[in-house]
Amino acid sequence: MMIFALCGSSMSGKTTAAKRMEETGLAKRIVTYTTRTPRENEVNGIDYHFVSRGKFKALILEGFFIEYSLFDGVNFYGAPANALPQHPNDEPHTVILDESGIKSLRSVRDDVFVIYFDINNQDNSERCQRDTTEWLGLDPDFTVSSFDEIESQLFYWLHGLCG
Repeated sequence: MMIFALCGSSMSGKTTAAKRMEETGLAKRIVTYTTRTPRENEVNGIDYHFVSRGKFKALILEGFFIEYSLFDGVNFYGAPANALPQHPNDEPHTVILDESGIKSLRSVRDDVFVIYFDINNQDNSERCQRDTTEWLGLDPDFTVSSFDEIESQLFYWLHGLCG
């Protein structure tokens, strides 16, 4: 059983890669929760579980999340504990997390492979540069540096790892 934790700056291809991993049968995608407003074409329950701040805070108190964080002091994001694989024969899973989420997950699981998306796009260049600096302490298992690498190098590496 494996968990692929995808991380990196906003709009770097994490969700696209997670969906593609699921489509190709490499790993089941864990749909995380957020309090942010859906982007155009995002679907509740497919892209994220979009919930109010009040609902999110209630879920925190219930111990629902394996990890959660407040991003830029505005929106909460969290991964539901009940969605993680529990048995040795469970298929691999992907989850999108931030730095604190990776650290939290690695503190309770030894089957976490970190894939860092180091893709700068012009709209987020300053933020991406800051995020890259913050992520350097995570020691990722694989780094994606361009959108082309998602299909070529990342999936080649994953197929070799998953057999």
